[in-house]
Amino acid sequence: MKELHPQSSTSWSWAAAREDSGQDLAEYAILTALIVLVVIGVLSLVGDRIAAFYESVVGVLPFGG
Repeated sequence: MKELHPQSSTSWSWAAAREDSGQDLAEYAILTALIVLVVIGVLSLVGDRIAAFYESVVGVLPFGG
């Protein structure tokens, strides 16, 4: 088995890739949190209208309540 030494270009590229993947993970977490906040904000603003629309559609359907 081949050992990796600090002077080896392979070990440095592996370390750089590992650091980038951690940074990518943090960026995805921040992006996901922002998307969740936007969805919560939109639903809090128009949630009542969506519920009223859903209830009117269900009321028109033959099997609706």
